[in-house]
Amino acid sequence: MKEHADPELEPLAGPVPPQTTVIGSILRSLNSLYHSPRDLWILYTIELFSMTSMELIIICMKTYLEDSIGLTENQVALIITFFIFMSAIICIVFGNCIDRFGVKNTIKVSLFIGIFGFVLLCAVTNKYAVQTIILLFHAPSSALLLGCFKVGIKHYTLEAARSLGYSLFYMVLITSSIIAKVLKDWICNPLDNEDILTFRYIFGVAICFLLVAWFLPYFLRELDFQVSGTTEIVKDDDHGNMWKFVRSVLILSSFWRLVRFALLVSFMKAAYSHVYVTMPLYLNVTIEFDAHIEYAFIVHKMTVLIAIIPLTFLVNFISNFNLVLIGSSITTLSFAPIIMYEDPTYFRVCLFVFFLSIGEAIVAPRFIEYAIQIAPKGKEATFFLIATVPMIIYVIIAGGESGRAIKEYCNPANIFNGQGNDCRLVWLIIFTITLVSAILLLSLVKYLRQPEIETQKYISMSKEAKDHQSSQ
Repeated sequence: MKEHADPELEPLAGPVPPQTTVIGSILRSLNSLYHSPRDLWILYTIELFSMTSMELIIICMKTYLEDSIGLTENQVALIITFFIFMSAIICIVFGNCIDRFGVKNTIKVSLFIGIFGFVLLCAVTNKYAVQTIILLFHAPSSALLLGCFKVGIKHYTLEAARSLGYSLFYMVLITSSIIAKVLKDWICNPLDNEDILTFRYIFGVAICFLLVAWFLPYFLRELDFQVSGTTEIVKDDDHGNMWKFVRSVLILSSFWRLVRFALLVSFMKAAYSHVYVTMPLYLNVTIEFDAHIEYAFIVHKMTVLIAIIPLTFLVNFISNFNLVLIGSSITTLSFAPIIMYEDPTYFRVCLFVFFLSIGEAIVAPRFIEYAIQIAPKGKEATFFLIATVPMIIYVIIAGGESGRAIKEYCNPANIFNGQGNDCRLVWLIIFTITLVSAILLLSLVKYLRQPEIETQKYISMSKEAKDHQSSQ
């Protein structure tokens, strides 16, 4: 790895004197974020433009594949499942590209793949070709981009500003989803239909956003701001064989602790997704057909956007790991308004979503920060992306389980068939899964938390662990 001296190197890259007061800690974090290099703000801009385009394909996927391409509902569900599964495979196979070739180069390649995918979607209508394009271009592009942003924030911030950095990442992600929804409605409403031409307009807008994002990485630098300030680092792929690089992560005990932790946290992440997956069907059956689900969506997004920054300052007093535990507990307790009463109201639903969103505002950014915090230097992306594979796979399982529960206990067809519904049972099932996860998180802390002093760095079955034992 080579370094080039940069005349812009500032003393701010060094350690900042600690503050003991609450106000002092907050000001220290804000000051550190303010003095972050321009690359951080370029990274957020790239995230906003690229994730808006990726959110467009996610928002439009179901309608596009069913109404314009002619796939059945079951086929679309299968494609979405394969999309998530492909993202997991990309994390395992190509997650190390970020560590090996750098954030800047990986972003450029990922954006190019995404642009090419949208261009192909505008050109073809064959259903098999469309499915292949979505799986081979958009799944890897979005998976690698998210990894780049998370690793890039670590590289472009001082430690004092890192928590705020990851919270801003999550805020930009939510903002991009809002923009994507507005853009989709803005394009579709005047046309009053959603045919293949309409979706080509939408994909054209996505291409424009990705082209802007693709231009910006040329202004990025490969930095490690905490260590060397604005001295640019030239990435050399000196890691050799890809398998050796991945193996060097798989043999670490800390990696498997994170995998266990991620698996349990994934139950919490699934609970957040139920606001968009399960809630609309639930309200249409229990309150009224075509219920105002937008109330819950607005409460969710606004609560996360408003609460995430104030809650971030808790890291000055509580560790990231413990904050994930606290957020998980809040998430579990948030189900009370919706499981305690048989007849839901908009107020109870919004109250449930509000507290669920508070839990998400704590868990989501703090888990990302904790995972990258304990990762070995130079292997952050590989460490984090592979460790979150259980979380990605569980989303598939949770979606299937939610669909079956709705069909069995809260199905509109039951009303017409003279059968009763017990929609509260759907949320009781989700609550039970979340509660068990929270209990396991609290009771298995010893096996999940990374110890400050690790006596055995490698897993017992590895060659490195046996060599270490024999040398003692």
